[in-house]
Amino acid sequence: MNNMDSGISIPGTRHNFRIGLWLILAAAFVLRLVLAPVWLGYEADMRTFIAWADHAYNTGLFGVYTDGMFLDYPPGYLYVLYILGMLHHVFHIPWEGTFSILLMKLPASLADLVLGLLIFQEASRRFSLRGAYALTLGVVLNPALWLNSSIWGQIDSIFMIFVLLFLRGLRQKKFAFAACMLAIAVLIKPQGLLLGPFLLLALAKQRDFKAWLQAFGTGAVTFLLPVVPFMIHKGFSWIFTLYFGTLGSYPYASLNAFNLFALFGGNFTDQTKPFLFLSYQTWGTIGLLGSLLAASWLYLRIRNRSGAGQLAAALFMASAFILANMMHERYLFYAVPLLAAAFIWFGDRKLLFVYAGFSLTFVLNVGYVLVQSWRKLYLIPVHDTLMLLVSACNIGLLIYAWKLGWTLAKKDFGHSGRAKGTGSGEMDLSVRSQVQKSDFQAIRKQGRSDGDLEPENSGTGKESKGSRFLGKKDFLYMGILIVVYTIIACINLGSAKAPETYWQPSEYQENVVVDLGSTQSIDRINSFAGDGEGKYSYWFSEDGIVWDHEIPVESDYTKVFTWASVQPNVKARYVKIVTDKTGFRLHEVAFFNHQSEKPLPVLSVNTSGGDPSSAEGNAGYRLFDEQKDAPYEPTYLNGTYFDEIYHARTAYEHLHQIEPYESTHPPLGKIFISAGIWLFGMNPLGWRIVGTLFGVGMIPLMYAFGKRLFGRSEYALIPAVLFTFDFMHFAQTRIATIDVYGVFFIMLMFYYMYRYMTISFYKVSLWKTWIPLGLAGLFFGIGAASKWIVLYGGAGLAVLLAISLTDRYKEYKAAKLHVLEYPEDEENQRKIRVFPRYTLYTLLVCLVFYVIIPALIYLLSYIPFMMVPGPGHGLKDVLTYQVHMYQYHSHLVATHPFASPWWEWPLMITPIWYYKAMYAPADTVSSIVSFGNPLVWWPGFAAVLYTIYRIFRKMDRRLLVLLIAYLSQYLPWMLVPRLTFIYHYFAMVPFMVLMLSYWVIYWMKKKPETRKRWVVAYLAGAVLLFIWFYPLLSGLPVSKTYTSWLHWLPGWRYF
Repeated sequence: MNNMDSGISIPGTRHNFRIGLWLILAAAFVLRLVLAPVWLGYEADMRTFIAWADHAYNTGLFGVYTDGMFLDYPPGYLYVLYILGMLHHVFHIPWEGTFSILLMKLPASLADLVLGLLIFQEASRRFSLRGAYALTLGVVLNPALWLNSSIWGQIDSIFMIFVLLFLRGLRQKKFAFAACMLAIAVLIKPQGLLLGPFLLLALAKQRDFKAWLQAFGTGAVTFLLPVVPFMIHKGFSWIFTLYFGTLGSYPYASLNAFNLFALFGGNFTDQTKPFLFLSYQTWGTIGLLGSLLAASWLYLRIRNRSGAGQLAAALFMASAFILANMMHERYLFYAVPLLAAAFIWFGDRKLLFVYAGFSLTFVLNVGYVLVQSWRKLYLIPVHDTLMLLVSACNIGLLIYAWKLGWTLAKKDFGHSGRAKGTGSGEMDLSVRSQVQKSDFQAIRKQGRSDGDLEPENSGTGKESKGSRFLGKKDFLYMGILIVVYTIIACINLGSAKAPETYWQPSEYQENVVVDLGSTQSIDRINSFAGDGEGKYSYWFSEDGIVWDHEIPVESDYTKVFTWASVQPNVKARYVKIVTDKTGFRLHEVAFFNHQSEKPLPVLSVNTSGGDPSSAEGNAGYRLFDEQKDAPYEPTYLNGTYFDEIYHARTAYEHLHQIEPYESTHPPLGKIFISAGIWLFGMNPLGWRIVGTLFGVGMIPLMYAFGKRLFGRSEYALIPAVLFTFDFMHFAQTRIATIDVYGVFFIMLMFYYMYRYMTISFYKVSLWKTWIPLGLAGLFFGIGAASKWIVLYGGAGLAVLLAISLTDRYKEYKAAKLHVLEYPEDEENQRKIRVFPRYTLYTLLVCLVFYVIIPALIYLLSYIPFMMVPGPGHGLKDVLTYQVHMYQYHSHLVATHPFASPWWEWPLMITPIWYYKAMYAPADTVSSIVSFGNPLVWWPGFAAVLYTIYRIFRKMDRRLLVLLIAYLSQYLPWMLVPRLTFIYHYFAMVPFMVLMLSYWVIYWMKKKPETRKRWVVAYLAGAVLLFIWFYPLLSGLPVSKTYTSWLHWLPGWRYF
């Protein structure tokens, strides 16, 4: 056996070894305890397990296989279900309760921890203790594990415990033990049979008949002992019927498995149907046998290498899932722990990339099926976009994995079990004592990048000097961008005029009679409604006595602060506006005929009904006192569009102490909008100007972020230009919704967290490190009070803070090692003294700036709400609002023609169409659409994927910061079941642009003389695309022919 297997004793680390491991497992267990009871899980599986557990206890365990009960599982897990059923009955635990759900998921959740423990046992023999902890953490916190066990409720982790133990037995040549573990695995899941050939291949090398006899004897006894009691009731052949029946009980090419067959229309398609001259079933059999042959060849090729079984089994399980028929969505899970185990013995970081890749596609596959099941949709359509994309990704990952396996198989492995001449893609698997001796040297080198792109401060922890500050060139670049963009953004932003006075009837049938002076042809009536909802109707008369041609109008939430039109096409001298239901405010009414775009003159106005002595008693004339502001053809320039009907209205209500209509988001974003209304009035310019200025403010912020990351003004210009001329940045900041405020503060908080990470409290005064740290927390609080999406980013801030403090801890640990050799080193002595105290103070500062101050800001943002007269506006009601908001977002079930699920956003499958002009000529289009610049988003998403890949090869702290910022905003949306739109991706765009800029600069610096011009051409192309699409982003009227040139994808519908 390899000497590495025996492990190496490390004096003085045993206690820390235990504490660290149990802390990791405890944290993982708490996570599962929190998640497990929240959702029932996959209802069909969970209710089946519940039924089996109850049935097993009621009928007796060995009589559970009755003819009237569907039960296709082997007996192994039924022993566990019997115990669960007994606990429910003995302790009177209701089956539908939260505790019951937790209890039913507990065995699989605990099995996740056992998998982590097994990984740690192996990793601690190969890596440093820190490396073993990291890998264990990466396993037990892997969403693939807790999604499958603690949310879905499946037991695959239990099965995988025995698979890992089986492969460990093969590696250690303990074949009887291996056979025993394989038998238990088969008793739990029939899929264990697929691994039987590996036992035969391992035994084939043994010429000792005794080894064969021991293995088969132990395996047979282990299998039969739990099965025999059931055979007493069911007969000897029953077990074979059960296994064969289970294996053939789902005759479909794919069962929601995102694999090869799903990619080619085979999801829930009869496996006997033809596909490429053969049937799906035939191709699936070929795929399965081919995968087994390839994995067997690989295993034989590297059988002398520790970890051969883990690698071959991982590739086989992944291949079977992707290439075989009758695969369920969860079956890719089996490859995930095996890849982590294979990495331990091969040490090639590319295996981690495959591990992360298959973990991600598993989460996408299983998570999507689970969410759809909550909507009672159990079969994924054959043309589903996500299924096709993930299926293609799985195939690509499988090809990459086999290429890697082939590469590893070709390497010359010496007797030590390590590959000779390890390349840059492999970890140094030195023994732990050697790693620990060089810890302080490694820490000094940590954070360095590829050399061509040197990170700010180069890891010195000091404040940047000289070129890191903004100079004249920077202000020139920013100034040009800001001036150009501000002009573009403010052109046709909205009218500064809108009707202000209003008529608000207080009684049913209260009316206003208008005399036009003579009989007129009335072709169109435009009305501008204000706050409130109600109903009224138009009546027409030529003599003021006989009224007819009633036109009812419902003044609902969709008509607030915008012009609504009706076409009566009647002739009349008098028009009567009659109140059918009070509650609305009507600001202005204008009558038009086809001969002029100016309103028809009004001779007189008479208000009847209501209280004549009140201020509103004779207010009908206010409907006609601002006729100059009445447009003939209303557009977005003079009214609200899309969600402005909610947010602009609520901003107005906050300003005037009216009950707010929109309560599904925190108030601060609407308060920002109300500042513009306070300055410019309740008109389109007033409610849009502040968001537009925030959009302008994003430009210098993006430039400064780029300068901090990349160091040179020319480099900072790249992300600034790309973001300035991104379509969504333009469209999303010109509409009076609250997303711009959330995204702005997300950018600020990550900018300052990055600033914090580039300085060290060992190098500068402690209070100076608190400035960027505190500012990040302050902007987190302001953002969270604007929109809850900022809370997602808060998780990213916490991760980055943990990374930074971990760096300080590593310096502290390295200092302790260093002073053993150089006791007189004052600098390291100081690090040892101050680290515990400074860390505690920093965490206390975080408590203030990330908890107390944000909570205070959040509460203060409700002051306008609490100032609304009347009951129901106290602190208790503010708390009730939070429950209402959560329930709204977590239970929103709606449809929308331009809704877009999260996996479509980076590819821009479905842009959101905000506005279409009502009265544009037949051959003209005036639209406002929000989506991304194709030259920014498509290569930007590729840059994100490449960043994920490179993170596993060579770390760059800047990329890690950007990736964490991006994922912290993106990943939560994958678990959100509510209706979503492409504009929810806006929060990820800044970080995607910065990652794209990183790789553009990286590529350019390889050959700056020739490639710089290509980068300039690329930026120019992004600007030209913005100009080309500008009409559809701004509402500028253009011909339909022009618009047709912009119809690049089927979902890009603009007219």
